[in-house]
Amino acid sequence: MEETLSAVTLEVRAGNAAAISLYKSYGFKAEAIRKAYYRSPVEDAVIMWNRSI
Repeated sequence: MEETLSAVTLEVRAGNAAAISLYKSYGFKAEAIRKAYYRSPVEDAVIMWNRSI
């Protein structure tokens, strides 16, 4: 049986503008925030989805 993906998700540090820009160029969209997800330093995570793989 062959399986295919229809969506992919990832999380990235909110302050990582370069990564967010790269992911957007591949069709990912920011859909949610996880407050204080990262430690050292504490930072929010941006949850991004590409639902059209």
